[in-house]
Amino acid sequence: MNGGSVVGGRVAGRLAVARAFGDYDLKMQKDENGKVHRQDFLTVKPEIRRIDINYEVDDFILLGSDGIFDKITSQECCNFIS
Repeated sequence: MNGGSVVGGRVAGRLAVARAFGDYDLKMQKDENGKVHRQDFLTVKPEIRRIDINYEVDDFILLGSDGIFDKITSQECCNFIS
């Protein structure tokens, strides 16, 4: 753990991590002298995977984030699309 806190499933009690591409104040902190320091408890590094597609076998590509996968499983998504 890099510090910070998770309260009610949110960083600092207010931010869902999937929406962390802004929110500069959660990534940087000013000290008592006004100097800005990096806070490493929040990152915007996405998880990226490269997957080869076989167009004769694969029916679709499913892209999603925790917003959907917090509610339903990957299989439930595939069943819905199919």
